[in-house]
Amino acid sequence: MIPISKPSISEQDKKFMMDAIESGWISSIGKYITLAEDELSNIFNSRYALVVSNGTTALQIALEALHLPKGSEVIIPDLTFAAVANAVIAAGLMPITVDVDLETWNITPETIDNRITNKTKVVIVVHSYGNPANISEIQKLTKLRGLFLIEDCAEAHFAKYDGNYVGTFGDMATFSFYGNKIITSGEGGAVLTNSRSLYEEIAELRDHAMDKKIRFFHNKPGFNFRMTNVQAALLYSQLKNKDSLLDKRAFIYEEYNKLLSNFILSPKSLPATTSVNWLYSGRINGDPQELSGFLNKNGIDTRPIFNPISSFPYIKPPINKNKNAMEISKDGISLPTFNEMTIEEIKFVSDKVIEYFDVC
Repeated sequence: MIPISKPSISEQDKKFMMDAIESGWISSIGKYITLAEDELSNIFNSRYALVVSNGTTALQIALEALHLPKGSEVIIPDLTFAAVANAVIAAGLMPITVDVDLETWNITPETIDNRITNKTKVVIVVHSYGNPANISEIQKLTKLRGLFLIEDCAEAHFAKYDGNYVGTFGDMATFSFYGNKIITSGEGGAVLTNSRSLYEEIAELRDHAMDKKIRFFHNKPGFNFRMTNVQAALLYSQLKNKDSLLDKRAFIYEEYNKLLSNFILSPKSLPATTSVNWLYSGRINGDPQELSGFLNKNGIDTRPIFNPISSFPYIKPPINKNKNAMEISKDGISLPTFNEMTIEEIKFVSDKVIEYFDVC
C-alpha cells in the first residue's frame, strides 16, 4: 500500500533525538526546546516563538492569551480541520464559520466582512492545503475593524505571500508539527508573536500558570501544553533541513501536475503567493469515494477533503450552509504525498487515476 503520508526521519534527526535521550532531559526541559524556539524565531523573523504540545493547543492557548469575554465570536473557515473549531470552543468562544473561495479554498476579505458582528473579536485564517490566503488584505480588514488576527499555518509551512512567510502577518501564528506535516516533531506545535505581553501570557499558561518566583504556586489556572525535549530535537533537526524537505514536496507536486492536471483541479494560487505542497489535492469531475475505492484496490491510500465545520451537529448556533465549502468537500480528494515518494510511485498513482477516468 502506498500510504497517503508518512514522516521523513533522517539520520541527523535520529542523532539529535538520541542526544536528547542520552542527556536525560526527555520531558519539557532541555536545550532543544530553546534551540527549536530560536530557530523558529530566526526563520520567521519573529520576536517570540513558543513550542507547544500540538497544533490544536497552539490555537487554544493563543486564544486564551487574549482573555476575551466568554461567548465572543471567532470567525473561521468552514472548510478546515475540526481542530480549529474545537480550539475555539475549548477557549469558551463561539466559532462562526464563513465560506471559502471556490478556486483558492480559502476565506476572503469579503466572506469575513459579511459575518462580522459586534461580538466578533478574532479572525483565524487557515492557509488551506499549503495555499496562502489573501492575508495582506485580510490583515488590513482586521486592523480596520479592530479585530485580532491569528494565522493557522499548520498546512502551509514556509508558504509565502508577497515574498514573506505566512505566519508573519497576524497578531499570532500557530503551527502543527504532526507526523503528516511538511516539518514534523511527531506531535507538537508552536505559537509565534511579536507581542511581548502575549508571549509572556502564553509562556505562563503553557506551564500550568506557575508563578515565576514561587515554585508550585499558581495565581490562575493554566495548562500543560508543553513540548518534550525529544520532540523539540526532531523539530530542530527538521527546521535545519527545511529547504531539502520543501524541494522534495515541490518535485512531487510538479510531477503530479504534469500527469493529472486534466483530471484533478488543484486549488488556485493567488498571484502574490508561493504555495507549498502539503498534500496533493484537488477536485474531480466525478465521485471521489468511487475513485478512492478504485485506488485502494490497487494499493493506493487516499484521503477525502475535510467536511465543512458547519455540518457538525455540535456547531450551533448558528449552522451555516456555505455552498463552496460543501462543493469542494463533496468532489475533492487528496493523493499520497510524502518526502520519500519515488517517481515510480508518483507515476503509478497517476496511471491508476487516469485508468479510472478512462474506464468511467
